[in-house]
Amino acid sequence: MKPIPAIVSELLDHASSGIVGPVLAEAGFGTHPRDRVVCVKLLSWWRRPSLRQCPRPQLDLHAEHPWCQRLIELTAASPALREVADIDGTACRWSSQQTQDDQRLIHEWVREHYHPRLMTKAV
Repeated sequence: MKPIPAIVSELLDHASSGIVGPVLAEAGFGTHPRDRVVCVKLLSWWRRPSLRQCPRPQLDLHAEHPWCQRLIELTAASPALREVADIDGTACRWSSQQTQDDQRLIHEWVREHYHPRLMTKAV
């Protein structure tokens, strides 16, 4: 079985504990207040139950949202992220380098390992 791309596990580590792994650090990740939001958005998209049933799954991007701009910047700076995700300015999709089996593996791994905490009070 093919291993999970390091970028995926590092995104989960950052979302869960704030750790910036070496693959993320190469792209300047962890230097911007929106970096955790980017992690949560990507992981939530990959974790979505309906992801595998959708013929062209995508995460919509809107220029007015700061996290979307940050995702675009990080993707441009990270070859590892470009191997997993493709950004065209209006949406994030699976990279063409990811086979259906790769996508399934990432989806299942994220569903198994990413369990976001529920917000219990406003901060």
